This record gives sequence, structure tokens and C-alpha cells, in this order.
Amino acid sequence: MIEAGRWLSDGHNLDLTFLATAPNFETRTNGSTHMGNDDSLVFSEIAHLKIVDISCPNQLIGFMKWVMEGNRGLVYARIMRAASAVIHGRDFVFSYGTGYRIRGGADDEAVIVSSGRGVHEALSAAALLEKEGIRAGVIDMPSFDPRLMTRLWKDGKLIILAEQNNGFIYKTTRETLFGEEGTGRIVPINALDTEGERRFIHSATYDQLLDQFGLSPAGIARMIHGELGR
Repeated sequence: MIEAGRWLSDGHNLDLTFLATAPNFETRTNGSTHMGNDDSLVFSEIAHLKIVDISCPNQLIGFMKWVMEGNRGLVYARIMRAASAVIHGRDFVFSYGTGYRIRGGADDEAVIVSSGRGVHEALSAAALLEKEGIRAGVIDMPSFDPRLMTRLWKDGKLIILAEQNNGFIYKTTRETLFGEEGTGRIVPINALDTEGERRFIHSATYDQLLDQFGLSPAGIARMIHGELGR
């Protein structure tokens, strides 16, 4: 039985978790037809589907424990293909609809929001900016957190949404803030072209893809420099 706002009633034992093992720029040289840049936006149209973009091995373990608790309904998890550094501690507890501040605080001049592999680049960008006297926070948002995003927007600080896809967080942010007075100082960097159109992404190395789309640490730092007028 499908209930309002849910996949099935409690105790249904019919959770369905789908795995994407090469999201964002993880495919690297496999070709444009394999690049996971549009899946989140396409699948976000499925009713009640929970979309999760994993950034860290410990986050993956926390997510798996969350799924195994049951009664999660439809879940689409994007997990990294290549090895990665650890971001979160071994005691990480995953909560759907929650973003995690992993760098910075109240005195940040800018905040970088990302998910998946992009979180690692965001941290590197913040480290570059720190050397230049610019304080940048980093938010890991594996699943969209409307409360946190609204709070960041109301703070009025520069928000960079750096995504290795067609802008799932950016699209969801705009929907969340619909009816408000614009989106403030929210600047997206994603795989769309300069006109905001979708495109097929050609084969390249991971570093080449980052440079091409302005999603390398240096590219993100340059964007923040420009937006802050520094």
C-alpha cells in the first residue's frame, strides 16, 4: 500500500536501492555516453526517490548502515569509482536530507557546496584561498538539505555550488527558494555550457575535465576571487 508522501507503509520490506558506480566525472576516459552528468536530474523526476551522492568511504559505510535499517523506500546512490581520501570520521552517521559542514565557520567570506568527488576539490580550493587570506567554508551535501541551504542563502554570503554534473543541487536550490527575492549570491559551477544548456562530455582525464569545466581547485578559487572582487 502506497501512503501519501511515502513509498510504502511501514514494514513493507520492499526497499529498492539503486547504485551508480561511475557518477559525476568518475568515468574519466570512458566516453561521453558513459559520463554521469545528467542522471541525478533525470531521476529526480521519479516520485519519492531519495538521491544520495557519496563523497567518502566512511560516508559510504554510514549510508549502508542507514539503508540496512530498512523502510527507506526508493534510493538512488551515486558512489565513487576510484579510490579517495577519507573526509568523515569512522563514527559518521548518515542522515538523509542533511548537509555537513566540514570546513569553516561563521566568519567565512564564501561557502563552497558540493557532493561526491567534488567535495575533495572544494576542500583543496578552500586551502588555496586560505593561503591568500580568503576564508572559505565547505559543505558536503550528499543529499539535499533545504534547511541548511535556506540558512546559507539568508546569511547573504557568497555560495558556490560546485558540481561535477548538470547542477542537481543548483536546480533543487532554485526550487527551494522559489518565490523568494532571487537567489542572492549563489553561483553555480557545473557541467552545463555558458548558456546553461546540456551537452555531451567528451573523453578526457579527470584533471582535464576539471580544468575544462572550471571545477579544479584553482578554477573554483578563481571564481571566488572574481565574485569577491579580490
